[in-house]
Amino acid sequence: MRRISHWPVLALCALALISARSDAQATLRTILARGENLAESKRRLAKGDAGLKASYDALVSSAGKALAAEPMSVMQKKRTPSSGTKHDYMSMAPYYWPDTTKPNGLPFLSRDGEMYPESRLDHDGLRMQQTIARAKTLSYAWYFTGDVRYAEGAAKILRIFFLDSATRMNPNLQFAQAIMGVSEGRSFGLIDSRTVPDLVDAVRILEDSPAWTRQDDAVMTSWCRQFMTWMLESKNGREERATTNNHGVFYDEQVASLALFVGDSAIAREILGTSARARIASQIDSAGKQQRELARTRPLHYTLFNIEAFTMLAELARHVDGDLWHYAANTGGSIERAIRFAAPYADSRLVFPSKDITPVGADAFLVPLRRAAAAYHDRELSHDVEQLPMVLRTSDLSRFEFPDQP
Repeated sequence: MRRISHWPVLALCALALISARSDAQATLRTILARGENLAESKRRLAKGDAGLKASYDALVSSAGKALAAEPMSVMQKKRTPSSGTKHDYMSMAPYYWPDTTKPNGLPFLSRDGEMYPESRLDHDGLRMQQTIARAKTLSYAWYFTGDVRYAEGAAKILRIFFLDSATRMNPNLQFAQAIMGVSEGRSFGLIDSRTVPDLVDAVRILEDSPAWTRQDDAVMTSWCRQFMTWMLESKNGREERATTNNHGVFYDEQVASLALFVGDSAIAREILGTSARARIASQIDSAGKQQRELARTRPLHYTLFNIEAFTMLAELARHVDGDLWHYAANTGGSIERAIRFAAPYADSRLVFPSKDITPVGADAFLVPLRRAAAAYHDRELSHDVEQLPMVLRTSDLSRFEFPDQP
């Protein structure tokens, strides 16, 4: 695939595309990403904004790799769940290891924060997450370049994973995060699908492309509605909703994004109003600490992980006229305090009070801090973003979602 490398050509092409599709830009219906910010990035690219050039080049490079990659499907796994069909999703609990005192290693035992290598093999969750990540990259590439090949690539991999009868994933996670010798699946496995908001955003961006048909949209909407219903009504779904740490927050962001996508405003309002506020009150203290996450063997990682989920809820809440960014519970806990507690440690020279058993990557800081810096119009938080590696800040798609942030 030829890569566009001349900035004047990019500017002229993008400007022509904007003129032809200005109405589409005005009505971009993304769920998590702010459509108006994506449109602003596109306008800046058309004007030759040098600050976005490196990110544009990185996007085109990533999209080329996504086009060349083999599409994924749950049908590719070697094992078959007890349901008898590979269409059902499967994964293993990451922090459970064989019991070395038993001849067959069963039942597996918990080792919090220590990833069992074999749990990452033949993993439908990784297939799903990579498919969604590629679809998002390709949809952004379509939006910013107008090259229909990217839209066709995104549509193809989404059809294979979610829509086509021969290869689709059934809309449930009944067999997610199995523990060998204990259970075939568990409620904690629902966190595997935490990137669902990126999925529905990719679909919304593809709506304007010739590659995504009304039939595609109808079947995808049906799949999302069925998945949301399973999340709400299944035993595993009800148990996950009842959790009081990051699992519950990631549950909420998934259900809320699905509800917004399929048009169920009642569920979206209940999650983004009542439930989200209750989680802020119970999980974040007046100092901004999340005690349940700090108690883990990876305290900074899980602190940032849960902040990521909370900032997703805060972004989603704008669709129901909610403001979680500035909400403070009676206990004094708030998303803002949680962010300000963790943000200084974006500077790798600072040492977090409790040590993680594995290193925390700079990428764990990036998107939550960009969201927060934009929401609070806060230069200090923008400075914290600037402490992160330039190559990360340039290549991450959030650069287009927050064009005013470093």
